[in-house]
Amino acid sequence: SREGAFGWPARPALASHTLPELFQEAGYATGLFSNSIMIRDPGFLAGFETARFVGRSQMVSQQSVPLTRAALDFVKRAGERPFFLYLHYLDPHGPYEPPPRFREAFPTEPVEAPLALYGEVRDRCSELRAEGFGPGEARFEDLRARYDAEIAYTDHALRLLLLGLRQAGRADDTVIVVTSDHGEEFLEHGYVEHAWTLYEESL
Repeated sequence: SREGAFGWPARPALASHTLPELFQEAGYATGLFSNSIMIRDPGFLAGFETARFVGRSQMVSQQSVPLTRAALDFVKRAGERPFFLYLHYLDPHGPYEPPPRFREAFPTEPVEAPLALYGEVRDRCSELRAEGFGPGEARFEDLRARYDAEIAYTDHALRLLLLGLRQAGRADDTVIVVTSDHGEEFLEHGYVEHAWTLYEESL
């Protein structure tokens, strides 16, 4: 924010000295693993010895576990070196397409044609609400359950990450920082998904 890097074209200023560069200069192994293309500008990759993007595009689900596996492989290759690792999990996020076994853990009334978040719900929310789309309605509950399943899937991936760090003997000397960019709205204040309001569910 200090450099005015806002919005879709955001990028670090060329003169920036980034956190991974500082760690790299201190002798750390540095890695970035992401299943989002939001940070592909080369400026964001400065200082990372390894940068790998898991998945085909920014709108992809079911990549949290592969992301964890890639990160743990990096930790193994780092050996005894201290490491700085940035992981960007895009689940839970649209399009809400969790692995089937996680979706099955959140049973709802069957829906013949589940709604697509992008192209249907996001674009036609007012029209759908006029048709009865909302809490208690099957298509709405299916959408919410798919999101909940993605949360469960990401929790599973994080559990594998923590177990992997423990098995590698690195858990006790690793600081783990967790943050996020937003929550999701499910008509608490009339909107679905995110980027529409500043209510608590989105923040």
